Amino acid sequence: MPRIEWSRRTSEETESMVSMFLCREFPSAYRVRPARGDGGIDVCIPSETDPNHYTVYQVKYFATNLTSTQWAQINKSHSRLRTYASERGWVIDQWYLTMPLDPTPGNLVKLTELQETGDFPCEWRGLSHADGWAAKYQDIVDYYLHDGRERLAEDLARFSAIAHLPMAAPTDDEYANLAPADVLDGLTQLRESLNIRDPHFEYDIAISGSVPPVPDNFAPSTVALNTRQIGDSWVTFTVHARCAESLNERPVESHMTLVVTPESDEHRELKEFIEYGRPFTLPIEARDLSITMPGGLGMTDGSGSVRLLPAPSPEDSDQGHQRRMRVITPDDQELASVIVNFTPLVTNQNRTGGSNRGRDESGVLEVEIMSTLTPPYMMRQRFTRGPINGRFPDEVEQAVAFVANCHPPNRISVEAVRGAHRAAVQECPTDADFGVQKTFLTYLRNLQVIQEHTSEEIRIPEELDDAHLADVHHVAQLLRREPARGTWSPFSITVHDGSNIVEDEERPYIIDARLEVSIGDVSVDLGLQRMLLESARIEDIVRDDSGEPVAVTLTPGESNTAQFVWHGPTSIGQRDG
Repeated sequence: MPRIEWSRRTSEETESMVSMFLCREFPSAYRVRPARGDGGIDVCIPSETDPNHYTVYQVKYFATNLTSTQWAQINKSHSRLRTYASERGWVIDQWYLTMPLDPTPGNLVKLTELQETGDFPCEWRGLSHADGWAAKYQDIVDYYLHDGRERLAEDLARFSAIAHLPMAAPTDDEYANLAPADVLDGLTQLRESLNIRDPHFEYDIAISGSVPPVPDNFAPSTVALNTRQIGDSWVTFTVHARCAESLNERPVESHMTLVVTPESDEHRELKEFIEYGRPFTLPIEARDLSITMPGGLGMTDGSGSVRLLPAPSPEDSDQGHQRRMRVITPDDQELASVIVNFTPLVTNQNRTGGSNRGRDESGVLEVEIMSTLTPPYMMRQRFTRGPINGRFPDEVEQAVAFVANCHPPNRISVEAVRGAHRAAVQECPTDADFGVQKTFLTYLRNLQVIQEHTSEEIRIPEELDDAHLADVHHVAQLLRREPARGTWSPFSITVHDGSNIVEDEERPYIIDARLEVSIGDVSVDLGLQRMLLESARIEDIVRDDSGEPVAVTLTPGESNTAQFVWHGPTSIGQRDG
């Protein structure tokens, strides 16, 4: 491909191409078009390690010696970036003045003077860089300057035609003997042709004999997935964005009528999406559905189900952030404390409402916040506890404590994790189902007590029932040296030599028995417990060959109540009796 004559290109051609070069070079980059008047494009590259740090390329179309007017535009762009970054709390790690023109010594002096007006380093990226990018990304040059758009449109038409090809069962000998290798070259060439010419998207094709499952997760680059039945086969077309800017250059657009039943869960979610931009979780019926997609893979006058997942715009939204959230009593006593990692804010279409969500560090507690962004300001909060099975009790205890105590008259305190910041205090929601959560919280704390007295690692079992919860509570009571009373059922014990055995006599008994509890697949031995049986009688005496009793069964008498006391950690390993 011949070298580009940059001086003959328009400002739009040069700035569009160079900015797309950068977006392909740095796939997370995005373009910020400035207000009318100073020209140029800012290409912002977020830091991979710090969400508030950016590298910025200021792209200009200048290809000949700079005039004073052009330097005034450069100074204005630099000043605009300083203001823009300050308003958003950005740290600019590097600013590159980028154009298809290598600097003169005088240009570098002026750039140094410009750097001294800000608090970030400035460098020049000139003709050698522009020519290097053009050589590397010839598909971009071909698309913007030559007939690449037209040839891409032809390939996309062929690509789209595959989705409508009437692949009936073969009846001709030629097709009856068709082997996979016979079509491999054609499919491969079509995919490669598309991916060579399209500077914004990349295409994959998959064919299966049954309906492919919808993936649980998509790659971050996936912008469209279209599955269509062709004869007895199912063809899936997957479209990937080559960079974050691809969708801004060629957006996916849709028009549809959404249908919901009043007061249904779908109605509530649609309402929250409209008011706050809250991401959808339920599919909603769509009619009159038209979608434009890359590759001609869209549809018109269709119907189906739609899930709406709005994505935040990097240049307009806040970055994700951490907050410490505490549940406190009316007299400010702390009941639970978690650190929540929030996603960036998403807004509704007219930016009057916003929402974001976060998870605590255990991943168990999900927090949703929906708020109005214009007066009168209002905020709604929703707290959800996820599965805790298989987790260590101490990992999830605070998350469960948060949900269990998040009800009136308690309050929620929200504050920054670090530094001196004033906390925002709000009332707890009134619609929380905290009764069940309190039962789980008591159970977790009982498990933690048991964990302190055993070297076995205890995890929360997959299945929980009332009997298990009661067993764990009983054991934890004893380990805390709390008075414990309960009922008992018939059980057998070993009789030691010299024991006075009187069958059917109803009286109190004192028995030392093993204190054990099963938690999932783990059986925990905690030594001995002393049982004071208020009323019991001996039945089913087992004797040895000499007639001496070796085991008996104790059965409740008039009362099946007993008092229990733990012998302490020194009893572990002792025998019962």
